[in-house]
Amino acid sequence: MVEAKNESDRLHNQIENLLRVESIAEQQCRARRNYDRVKAAHDDWELNINAARMERNNLKKNLEMADQELAVFEVLPVSSFFFFKFLFV
Repeated sequence: MVEAKNESDRLHNQIENLLRVESIAEQQCRARRNYDRVKAAHDDWELNINAARMERNNLKKNLEMADQELAVFEVLPVSSFFFFKFLFV
């Protein structure tokens, strides 16, 4: 009778341990899915940030070129400005 009780307790402990291991495995799976989801969102943000940086750099270059063109017109005498104005009409 004592042996049967000990065997029952041993089986009960094994079942509890297996349930704990299964629970931990489920937690790991959930954590992995959450990590993958967050990483994908992070990667999307990285792509968006890089695209925005490239656009900013292009706009900055365009602004610098426009500033240089404006500087050329500011240096030219007024008569030259009228000459260029008639070229584009």
